[in-house]
Amino acid sequence: MKNLIQRRGVRQLIKFGLVGATGMVVDLGIYNLLAVLFGYNIYVARLISFTLAATNNYIFNRKWTFRSQNKKIALEFGQFFFIATIGLLINLGVMRLLQPFALRFTNELVQKNVPVIFAIIIVFAWNFTANKLWVFKKITNYQ
Repeated sequence: MKNLIQRRGVRQLIKFGLVGATGMVVDLGIYNLLAVLFGYNIYVARLISFTLAATNNYIFNRKWTFRSQNKKIALEFGQFFFIATIGLLINLGVMRLLQPFALRFTNELVQKNVPVIFAIIIVFAWNFTANKLWVFKKITNYQ
């Protein structure tokens, strides 16, 4: 197991997952604040929470996961945000598909969060692969 973790790609996957977990806290925190506490439409709340979480994730993935030295930060952020936006569209599609099922629960917190949690899990693989192969592909001096 130790040898597996020492591989660069595996370390990046683990770090990407940890960064994603912090992003999920930001995402779900803002989402619940807006959707549950303030009664925003779940899709509007999701758009706002996504934007803040994606920005959080870019900063930590750039500095910690992939240790990017790219001087074209705006371009890199644009690419990262593009990948995240495709992930969001997948995410919203999953939410839309699961929402009728989630409405069977009587608890509003469960109704509004079950689709989001499943969507986040599904989009994780897309985001990691696309970022590793496109956004941060030139990173070769990983320590």
